[in-house]
Amino acid sequence: MEMWSPYASNYDNPITYSDPLGDEGDECCGLLKRAWNVAFGTVAGATVGTFDNLTGSNLRTAVKDNISDPDMASGWNSGLDGADAGAVVIGHAESTGGLGLIAGSFNLAGGTGGLSLEVSAPGIVAGALMSVHGRLYAGIGGANLASQNGRINNPYGSKGKPDHQQKVNELEKKAQSETKPGERVIRERKIQGQDSRKRPDVQIVNRNGKARKVFEAERKPTSNRNIKREKEYKKLGVEQETHKVGNN
Repeated sequence: MEMWSPYASNYDNPITYSDPLGDEGDECCGLLKRAWNVAFGTVAGATVGTFDNLTGSNLRTAVKDNISDPDMASGWNSGLDGADAGAVVIGHAESTGGLGLIAGSFNLAGGTGGLSLEVSAPGIVAGALMSVHGRLYAGIGGANLASQNGRINNPYGSKGKPDHQQKVNELEKKAQSETKPGERVIRERKIQGQDSRKRPDVQIVNRNGKARKVFEAERKPTSNRNIKREKEYKKLGVEQETHKVGNN
C-alpha cells in the first residue's frame, strides 16, 4: 500500500481486510474460502484417485467436469498426484510383501527320514493374491500419474501463446493505470464477486471484492465465443474491453 501512502493499510477497513505480507490487503473471508476450496479439492482428489486406482475405474474424469473453482481445481490436481504416487509406492510394497509370504509358505524340515518340504497352501494363495493386487494397484496408479489422467489443465486460466501473453501484460499495466484507491488488479483468475465462471485475462477488483472492469486479449474478437462472453459481462454490469491479439 506504500504507493498510496506510508500510512495506508487494508483500505482503511481492518475488520474486512487482512494484510499478512504488508503489501496489499485481501478479504479475510476470501482467504479462508480459498484455503477451504484448496483443502476440499485435495481431499476429493485423493479420495477419488485412490478409489480409481484400487478398482480400476475412471471416476475422476466425470468428477473433474463439475469443478469450476480454480482453487478447488488446484487442490484436486494435488490430491490426484498424491493418490497416484501413493498407489505406486504402496502397490510395490504390497507386491513385495506377497512374494515374501509365498516364500515363507515353504519350509524345509529335517527328520529321521531325511529332509521334507512343508508347504502352506493358504499362505501361497494369500501371497499370490497380494502380489497380483499390488502389481495391478501400482500399474494403474503409475499409468494415471504418467498420463496425468483426470487433471484439470491450467486451473487458473490458459497462458496462451507468447503474443497473447505479451498482450495480457500490456492490459495488466493498462488496468493498473486505471485503478482507484482501494482497488487491485489480478489476472487469469475467476471473475471476482460475480455469479459467473468466466476467467478474464485481467480484471480490476474494487474494495468490495467485485470485478469492476475486465480486459480480454482475443485473437478473434468477432468469434461467437467472444461475442457471448461480452454479452455475459454486459449482463453482469461489468465494464469490459476486448483487445485484439496478432495481425490476422
